[in-house]
Amino acid sequence: MKKVLSFLMVLMLVALSVPAFADTDATSSASETTGSYTAPTTTTTTAAPAPVAEGNAVVYTVVKGDVFWKIAKDNGLTTAALWKLNPQIKNPNVIEIGQKIIVKAGAPVAEVPTTPVAAAKDKIYAGLGMIDNYRTGHTSFNVVGASVVFDKDGKILSAKVDITELTPDDFNWISEEAADKAAQAAALEAGIVTKTELKEVYGMAAKATTGLEWYQQMENYEKFFVGKTVAELRAWFEANTDVNGRPIKIGTELKPEDQAKVDALSADEQAVLADVITGATMSLHDAHGYILEAVEKAYANRVEVKY
Repeated sequence: MKKVLSFLMVLMLVALSVPAFADTDATSSASETTGSYTAPTTTTTTAAPAPVAEGNAVVYTVVKGDVFWKIAKDNGLTTAALWKLNPQIKNPNVIEIGQKIIVKAGAPVAEVPTTPVAAAKDKIYAGLGMIDNYRTGHTSFNVVGASVVFDKDGKILSAKVDITELTPDDFNWISEEAADKAAQAAALEAGIVTKTELKEVYGMAAKATTGLEWYQQMENYEKFFVGKTVAELRAWFEANTDVNGRPIKIGTELKPEDQAKVDALSADEQAVLADVITGATMSLHDAHGYILEAVEKAYANRVEVKY
């Protein structure tokens, strides 16, 4: 129990100290208003101008209706590659009409001031959510901890999620005959580690279509959470996942009910889903852990952070 409590305290400290990460999978379109997230919708776009050379770089100028992922796609780049070319962009959720984006390596474009995710004058809130479940048939017990920071509107600024999976081997009792009970207890506690602490030892990468480990997929989800409310996350989960709670894999042969869900999505929403599954295909709610519920519980438990 001490191990679990310690891990949750660390989660809270990390979330409060880590700046809000941008969501590389978000699709908020460029508009006159910045700094807020809107659910992805199909937008009417202005004819996009062709990228032009400026100095040593090729630069694209954002027009109304543009979304970050489409700019990347139109220029033969992934969203991650485009973001790497443009470190001046703090949050791909928020791009502005007239903003210049480098689409081919060269000299950097002068940084365009953008609205911070949370201004110093704004109130922010931190919450800790903890939820556990028994994995029926596999004799394991999962404890999920989510430390999340929210803005005044309930949008996620940063999140840290981890899971401790406990098996019967983790419940060995200290032998009464042990010469050094403290040493034995310390050894037992050391054996209880989180999935993030396990890193590659957890062994998900070999089985995952992403080729990524649990902690890497979780990091991608944490970035995806940024800019969304828990209600928006719940709505996304319901609309974009299969019966097992995993993101629907667009481009594969799907069950009729999953294809119906995909068909109900807008073009932009389908693009978001396609981006998500390149970095995370595990479920946010299944027998391995109730991640979504832990984030929702963090919101329910949130308190204002005095700074």
